[in-house]
Amino acid sequence: MMNDPLEWEIPDAMLNRRKLDLAVPVLKLNSSPAWGLAYHDMSPAARIVLNIREPVGYINSWYNRFVPNADKAHFRNRFPSACRILEHFGQSGRIDRLSRLTDADLIEIELWRWRYTNEVTYERLKGSDRFMTVTYAEVDNDAVAVARKLYEFAGLQSDQVAMGQIAAMQNTLFADRRPSRIDRRILDRLLPDVLGDSLLAGVVGMNLGLPSFS
Repeated sequence: MMNDPLEWEIPDAMLNRRKLDLAVPVLKLNSSPAWGLAYHDMSPAARIVLNIREPVGYINSWYNRFVPNADKAHFRNRFPSACRILEHFGQSGRIDRLSRLTDADLIEIELWRWRYTNEVTYERLKGSDRFMTVTYAEVDNDAVAVARKLYEFAGLQSDQVAMGQIAAMQNTLFADRRPSRIDRRILDRLLPDVLGDSLLAGVVGMNLGLPSFS
């Protein structure tokens, strides 16, 4: 099985008992806030980190990646979850209009999804000493400083070797920011409409006016 190209290789650390004893499990939950909330409530040892990307950068990246060449069936299959999110925010009246799944509709739905994914966790856990928010901008500005905070938050001892490795890492995923394909007038209308009263406005420093893209 280990020669099967579809089989995952076992990380070396998994075969090292000493490293395993020191390891702390990290679960990446993506857009499933209920799992993070449940884990926080279930385990007193759990630490929850909410990593938030500023919404304009997020929606630009999402659009460039998924929308131009996507099959509308993909978005139709995801629409029921969008309906539940709209109901959560008391916005059921938007469902029929957004079911058309025009480009503007898809952008609005994804902004509501961004708000739900991040805001539900933030609203529920913001007073917990086992909860921490980290923004993409903070990591981009000083990854080592953020890493030290994360180590401390997790109860781990940071060391110069690890910090040196982090300092040497290159931002290959987001360093090359592509121009937006989104009509700026759409975002100018939707950002204040969807996010104007969001609890996260102060956390990520959202500019709800006309966004500038790099």
